[in-house]
Amino acid sequence: QIALLLKWGTKERSPVRTGRMRASLTYEMDAHPLPKWARVGTNVAKYPQILEESSRTHYRSTRFRGRPTRTWFSGVLPQKMPEIEGAVLEAMQRIGENWERSK
Repeated sequence: QIALLLKWGTKERSPVRTGRMRASLTYEMDAHPLPKWARVGTNVAKYPQILEESSRTHYRSTRFRGRPTRTWFSGVLPQKMPEIEGAVLEAMQRIGENWERSK
C-alpha cells in the first residue's frame, strides 16, 4: 500500500502527464509474506536524476507548471508522510486486533 502511494505520488509530480519516464514509474516489493522492503523507481536512465537535481523549470502541463523540478521524485516521501503514517498505524491496529483474537 505504501509503495503504491509513493508510485502514484511520483506520477502526480512527474513533469509531464504522458511520456516514457512517467510510464516507466513502477514499484517492486519483497516477495516474503511479511515484506520488509519496497522500492519505487524508474528504468529510464539519467533523465529522472537530471530533473531531480535541476533548478530549471521543466514542468509543462501539470499543476506544477512553471515550477522547478528539483525534488520531483524525492519530495514525494515527505509529502506523503502523513498518509504513510496513517497506513502504518492502521496496520498496527489490525495486527493488534488479530493478536488479541488469537489468544
